[in-house]
Amino acid sequence: MEIHDLVDFRYENSVVIVTTDDTVVEHDFFPNRKCSFYLNFRKFPIQNQGVIKQFRDGFRQDFYLENIINELLPQQFQSSTASWAYNLFLTALGIARAETLGAKEVYIPNSFFTGIVQSEFYKKLNTLIDEGTNKHTQIEIKPSLSKGIAKPSHLVSQLENKSLILASGGTDNTVAATIEKKLGRSIGLLQVIYQQAARHQERWCIDRLKEDLDAIELKRIEFDVLKHYGGSALLRDDIQLKEGNLELEYVPFRNSIFITLGLILASSKDYSSIVLGAHPDDTMAPDGTRSYIQAFNDVLKAFIFDTPEIRAPLLNFGGKPELIELGIDLGVNFKHTWSCHTYVPKTDVGYNAKACGTCGNCITRYSAFKKLGLEDPVGYIEEPKLRTKWAGKQEDYDNLRKILLLSNS
Repeated sequence: MEIHDLVDFRYENSVVIVTTDDTVVEHDFFPNRKCSFYLNFRKFPIQNQGVIKQFRDGFRQDFYLENIINELLPQQFQSSTASWAYNLFLTALGIARAETLGAKEVYIPNSFFTGIVQSEFYKKLNTLIDEGTNKHTQIEIKPSLSKGIAKPSHLVSQLENKSLILASGGTDNTVAATIEKKLGRSIGLLQVIYQQAARHQERWCIDRLKEDLDAIELKRIEFDVLKHYGGSALLRDDIQLKEGNLELEYVPFRNSIFITLGLILASSKDYSSIVLGAHPDDTMAPDGTRSYIQAFNDVLKAFIFDTPEIRAPLLNFGGKPELIELGIDLGVNFKHTWSCHTYVPKTDVGYNAKACGTCGNCITRYSAFKKLGLEDPVGYIEEPKLRTKWAGKQEDYDNLRKILLLSNS
């Protein structure tokens, strides 16, 4: 399977223009623009969601996302999708679309953020794009002329000692969630089912995690937009990742999209933090590094009001062997975790599911257990190759380990 076979549509050097039913940008704003791709988000249900059609001087793709907002937000907030977090979510979707297309510019309505951000907002947003997209991309985001001023609805009224975990059922975010719990924070879980191949087994694992950590809530949303973008084997049930195509594990701008979905929920429930399981041995994707997390928090600081903080506690702790070792000490049941990116049918879900052994995640997980002299409680169809290069202990390793083990005694 060649890389180009996994890309649904390429439109090199094009311009992505994000619009909504409320903020349709006049075509006259782009009088000399060629190769435009209009990404429009509708307020009412549509047929043929995600179908790419010819439009004006280029193409258009429409999506309806109101149902996602209704699943995420309490009833009293569902009447408005004009919140800052929702607009940041649409912005992230525009950037991801540009990355899969090979576009160079993204225009978003200036009404998305006018009046609620500081002057350096777009500069910081472009830094986030640089940090969170593939190194081969060069995307710049700009505001386009549109009517209206953003309303800062869904503001955090009072930050509470609560952490919202972006949960996938993997070892990384499970250990990160356990750390948050041991530090005395209430835990909420958000699972995004974006039609990833491992979605059924991940669902099973997250149900176990909710019980293991006594989480205060589990929000699970069905989100198929990325399936219509293409460009990753994680979005296909019929592809096995192995040596030669491991780069296809990358899903463009995925973490940013998930974080902004988390911000929609977190800002309505007063969570103080959104937590990722990123760690320094996860080198496949760009959107899990320290500089990326810092860039995202810089964007949030450019708003004129308080927002939740994005945190990845494992980045300053250690890589895969270190987090597994700590997880064992903290009582994590790794039988309840899943790392493989290959499709698991519903009939095989549970304790007896077997990982492929050939994808990058399988190789890293299996090798980390071996490095610790331990057997992975998850079985493999094919014995993975051994990974030999590791990031090792980071600067916060001794301090965090000491704090957590004392709190666990």
